[in-house]
Amino acid sequence: MLWRPVAASWRPSINSSHGVEMGVHRFTHYNYEIGPATAPVLAMRVGVEEALFIPDWVEGGVRHDPATHGNIHRGNRCPAFGPIRVEGARPGMGLCVEILHVRVADVGIMVLRPGVGLLGGKVGKDEVLFLPIRDSHIEFPRGRRLPVAPMVGVIGVTPATWTVRTLMTGDYGGNLDTREIAAGARVHLPVQAPGAGLYLADVHAAMGDGEISGSGVEVAGEVGIRVSLAERAPVDGPLVETEAEWITLATDPDPETALRTAADRMVTFLASRLRTRFEEAYLLAGAAGHAAISQVVNQSGVTCKVKFPKRLITQTSVL
Repeated sequence: MLWRPVAASWRPSINSSHGVEMGVHRFTHYNYEIGPATAPVLAMRVGVEEALFIPDWVEGGVRHDPATHGNIHRGNRCPAFGPIRVEGARPGMGLCVEILHVRVADVGIMVLRPGVGLLGGKVGKDEVLFLPIRDSHIEFPRGRRLPVAPMVGVIGVTPATWTVRTLMTGDYGGNLDTREIAAGARVHLPVQAPGAGLYLADVHAAMGDGEISGSGVEVAGEVGIRVSLAERAPVDGPLVETEAEWITLATDPDPETALRTAADRMVTFLASRLRTRFEEAYLLAGAAGHAAISQVVNQSGVTCKVKFPKRLITQTSVL
């Protein structure tokens, strides 16, 4: 298990235009592995808001000095704030994590690495690009500006019997790299260990579906969260709830398997919510559901998602 204490002096400058409040959890441990034996770094109660400072994916290890650029290949990436013990959480329950805000530092980085990403075979050498963040925009070279769209790449709970790297993904969540996990979203996870052992990492200032090049705009940031508990999880894997959609997720080395699992979770979820037959929910998903890819570059495999409009579930006579 690898961790290090990080003091407030390690924090990069956070863009004041995002309204960040410094001094929240000034000292903590950042873990690169999470398991049943990993000591909690924080205890949370249901309904209480907490703000967590999360370093960038290499814990500030890549700077303008070219001598540091080799750290983009370090084995330990995505330092996680966690595990967080949620009081009252028991295996079999459902944990809901509400993302209250995601505020980012004033500089992000993107990297290219040979062999990484869908077109990594065309990349001849490492490249590191530093991107200023000003006025809620990411400033790319040659005057191109992209609106900031902060999201959380890693969110998961502790597996019941084994230890996982924060880079990994599974039914417990983890390195989902799903851009809808942003302010206003609720992430539902099946509790597998006493206290849940929630952890978060890998903030991006922006990331497209697929994370095609193997890098979002990697950045340090502050994430505000609030948790709640249910007697059971809505599905047997990660489920994201936004204002407009329900989103089921699944990860597998085989993209078709990942997509099939995400679709099965969505149809099962719809059948339960609508109290209808699997076959009818299946047809509804075919008519109004949308399949997409969250990421294609993580070690655990491809993460696929199936999205469905919430407004159709709230209708009294959908079918």
